[in-house]
Amino acid sequence: IVGVLRAVNAKSSVKKRWIKISNKIKRIGILGAINGLRMRKWYQLDDIVIPIDIQCKKRNIPFFEFDNINSPKLIVALQQLDSDVGISLGNSYISSKVFQTPKFGMVNIHHEQLPDYQNAQSVIWQLYNNSRTTGFTIHKINKRIDEGQIIYQKQVQIVFKNSLAETVYKTYVKLMKESAEGLEKVLSAFPNYIKNASTQSSGTKYTTPSFRQFLVIRRRFLDLRKSHKEI
Repeated sequence: IVGVLRAVNAKSSVKKRWIKISNKIKRIGILGAINGLRMRKWYQLDDIVIPIDIQCKKRNIPFFEFDNINSPKLIVALQQLDSDVGISLGNSYISSKVFQTPKFGMVNIHHEQLPDYQNAQSVIWQLYNNSRTTGFTIHKINKRIDEGQIIYQKQVQIVFKNSLAETVYKTYVKLMKESAEGLEKVLSAFPNYIKNASTQSSGTKYTTPSFRQFLVIRRRFLDLRKSHKEI
């Protein structure tokens, strides 16, 4: 690891934020938006993850922080690191000026199966579609979010718990651990994996569920959990 660059993604203007919020509410409704905020904590792993800057300090890895993933200063730093491949973790849209800077481009870990679950939050949409499995995909980054060539993917069993929130959280933890192992596997033989990367077929894009969709997710979760216990 030649360096870690963290983008804090400085907030956009108040006008742009409200336009984005209003457009989302139009799509999923006010109850869906409120419920989406409530669901965010299901995906927070602060209690088990050591902050990246502390990890870098312990391992003497150069660490840099910027206000935006696409800032010119970040691009300069990336050029100076002269890296072979960039790894994106938890970022928003990345411009071509950034993802084309490393010698072999950049890869992203998407914690769902592609192309069936583009833009999707982990687990919940699989439950919506009556599935007992989720998964992760490591793919190349291109100009379209979650549509780059698939390098590696793995199906993962959903960990059913008493509540939907705990089911999502425990499964997400499992996904994070398994995807870290998958990334290590890919990087250990990167030229071979890139050579055999496959182009995605047409996929399905998701966003935060509306409240009606959330009720379907909850009902199907209860049904799947019951049948899971009976197996």
